[in-house]
Amino acid sequence: MHARHTLVSFFGLGSATAAPLLYTYIKEHPQVGLTEVDTNFFSDAKIFAKGLDWYENHFAKGEGISLYGELASNYLASTQSAGLIARTYPNAKLFAIIENPLVSVRVDYVEARRSGKINAKTSLAMFLKLHPEVLLRAAYGRQLAHYFSYYSPNDFLVLLAADVRKKPLESIKAVYTHLELETTFVPSSLRHLVPIEIDDTKKKPGLIKRFVLLIKRGVKFFYTKLRGVVKPPEVPIETASVIARKIPLSPELEKFLKDYYRKDVKQLNSLLHRNVESEWGFDDE
Repeated sequence: MHARHTLVSFFGLGSATAAPLLYTYIKEHPQVGLTEVDTNFFSDAKIFAKGLDWYENHFAKGEGISLYGELASNYLASTQSAGLIARTYPNAKLFAIIENPLVSVRVDYVEARRSGKINAKTSLAMFLKLHPEVLLRAAYGRQLAHYFSYYSPNDFLVLLAADVRKKPLESIKAVYTHLELETTFVPSSLRHLVPIEIDDTKKKPGLIKRFVLLIKRGVKFFYTKLRGVVKPPEVPIETASVIARKIPLSPELEKFLKDYYRKDVKQLNSLLHRNVESEWGFDDE
């Protein structure tokens, strides 16, 4: 298949346990056109055989859209996706969101219980024994190493899920900048974090006007919070991560998981030029 199509400009490669929150922010950007569902086009040979016309027909077209991309949940873990994407859309930019693997496996566990895949009596240790593919899906070091064999750091941005939770505005701006989108756009769910700025070149408002601005900010904040209670954003797996992080690990299981992922996390240190080994608590040998 020749790289004759140029519609798709970017791919989001977040793992299913790490990406949902950031994905909700990106979906709001008015310049972005996305597929409504995961197509699995680059991770399933039978679907890939349907051709690029089939794939590109999945993108929603609309006025004002200048950048098309797919936010996928399984391309990062797929061994074939990196090469296929690189050959098919060689100019596309990529970004990935990864999670501490000790959290990732617990998110998968929470989701398995919620979906009825396992019953409530199944322990986390037994779940991982029965589903070893869960362990492999969280081996982000080897997955990213495969992608970096095709892409330079300039074309591939990697974020940590913890940063998206703690510094959402900074994280989403980094993605917008990487994809060359308008960076001044703020997703509705984050607008309460943006302070109201007063132009210093103009006369500062009087006491009454400042009081009115304060009231408006308070009302806006209240209704933002109220909307979150009445109709919270649908980010089910991000909700699962909140539950997952509260699930304790037994000393034996924690040791097993750290030993299993230690080499992989060390690889991430090298790839990202960041001490994730320390951030994720893997430096306690």
